[in-house]
Amino acid sequence: MGWKLSLLPTFGLFSVVMCSTSPRPNIVFILADDLGWNDVSFHGSKQIPTPNLDSLAYNGVILSNYYVQPLCTPTRAALMTGRYPIRVGLQHSVFVSAEPFGLLLNQTIMPEYLKQLGYETHIVGKWHLGFFARNYTPTRRGFDSHFGYYQGCEDYWDHTYAGDGLNKKAWGLDFRQDDDIINTAFGQYSTELFTQRAERIIDKHDVTKPLYLYMAHQAVHSGNPVTPLEAPWKYVEKMAHIKDPNRRLYAGMLSALDESVGNITRALQERGMLNNTIIVFSTDNGGPANGFDMNDANNWPLRGLKATLWEGGVRGTGFIWSPLLEKSGYTSQHLLHVTDWLPTLLHAAGFNMSQLPKDLDGSDQWTAISRNVDSERTEILLNIDQREKSFAIRSGDMKLVFAKGGYTRQFLDWYPPDQVVNIFSRPESNFSAEACLGCDRAIKFWKNQDELKILERRMAKTYRMDNSSGRHSSPELYRTNVYQSVYKMEQQGRRHRSQNPLVVRCGPPPPEALTNCKPWLKPCLYNITADPCEFYNLADDQEAVVETLRERVKLYEKGSLPPHNSTIDDAGLPYRHNGVWVPWRNISDEATAGNKLPLLF
Repeated sequence: MGWKLSLLPTFGLFSVVMCSTSPRPNIVFILADDLGWNDVSFHGSKQIPTPNLDSLAYNGVILSNYYVQPLCTPTRAALMTGRYPIRVGLQHSVFVSAEPFGLLLNQTIMPEYLKQLGYETHIVGKWHLGFFARNYTPTRRGFDSHFGYYQGCEDYWDHTYAGDGLNKKAWGLDFRQDDDIINTAFGQYSTELFTQRAERIIDKHDVTKPLYLYMAHQAVHSGNPVTPLEAPWKYVEKMAHIKDPNRRLYAGMLSALDESVGNITRALQERGMLNNTIIVFSTDNGGPANGFDMNDANNWPLRGLKATLWEGGVRGTGFIWSPLLEKSGYTSQHLLHVTDWLPTLLHAAGFNMSQLPKDLDGSDQWTAISRNVDSERTEILLNIDQREKSFAIRSGDMKLVFAKGGYTRQFLDWYPPDQVVNIFSRPESNFSAEACLGCDRAIKFWKNQDELKILERRMAKTYRMDNSSGRHSSPELYRTNVYQSVYKMEQQGRRHRSQNPLVVRCGPPPPEALTNCKPWLKPCLYNITADPCEFYNLADDQEAVVETLRERVKLYEKGSLPPHNSTIDDAGLPYRHNGVWVPWRNISDEATAGNKLPLLF
């Protein structure tokens, strides 16, 4: 084991730290949940400061043309397998409540590949890839440990998941260390618990072995009905410049996430591991804006929101940082999809790439990103959903969207941040109760809670908030505890990049923007490079391009499985298991194959 003397410039102290002697890089993949495009300051947001994320992004590679799936489960399946969700039957919706299905066991996933290279593998946070039988849970699928939860969301303080609104039978505890239920974490904020767990993993890690840490944060997904947005006061009070109470709570949740990223980076540096680490940061889908899913994320100026195939639903916030990159400090224009991380990170880890399945959808982008050279990827299937009768594909500059049903048809607007003035020429869109996913009763109940009124009075008294206009955040909020670690890299010859955020500018939408595309009638075509906000439908003028892309979708669909979603199994509800969500079946993949649906084409 190696040792060296390092200078920590922020504190002006010398300290002895251990150096990793593993020949393979450590991989830390941080997956935010429901983070919007306009929710980070390295995208130019002046509302929510994210200084730790900014420091890594500016000194790494910001991903400009990076795509994810429109929902949680499909993105996680794509990340873990390197395959489009249509290949594994997870293209429609997400796992909810006690649905007896999961990511197929015939799929080799990221930690299983890395175990072949001697990696220690840990997941912290959200799984959301099935748990109805134990063989589908993380520690049976290549992870050495799992600290977190199985379901798609839960309360940040009591760690329960409401599987059916306010139905008590489907409301239960979902918090565990591996197979063991944790019932002693009540009142402890999950983002902080997850960060502490990650820091312990790093602190106890044998640095002669490579580490794979999958940090699947709960933040900034909404929690349960009644109090869907939750954050400790110390984070919320910093966001007094945001007058809308929901947006302010959301900002507090994101501030906690940003601090977590800083603490994990610092832990790696103090352990002597950062010099040999790859950090990837990604959202799992676009932000649930406009009150969708009881949340207050924002994707401005991109169109749409979470669960849609518009750019606001699938264009992902992300970056990669590592001293191992040959070039950094730039914004990548490479077309990148979440499926690419599996082959890309395996390449970086030294995996024999000839041993990967030949039919993966992901492309190895390590050389392209590291050297900033052209990549092989020119096309991304964004999704095909036979139940919603929707699809989207991007090829080169062009994107084709069709949606006979579903949220892509319902939410096709542009949604500015709540109650921030002088950013849009027309009134904001109103909240739609249909976007609550069945929780409109709970939202009405929550909005009448005394806690919210007390919060409003306290903030108004303390900060004398202006209720007529939004204000920019204070420069003090942009201080970062990652800088010392980045500075360490600078001392080794890596230049600190000036803060140049990736800002999408489209101007106000033309009057015909909402009427020139009716995706339920025929596909709409956009030049995303020239028109990232999807204002100008080119389908009528470029019929040959439309037909070419339709043929590509047909080809993809021939290799798809039907959606595996199932009806809720009452036997899996918490009221049958002492108020806890646990695996309840022993069943094969074949039993979850789902009903065969007709193809779109």
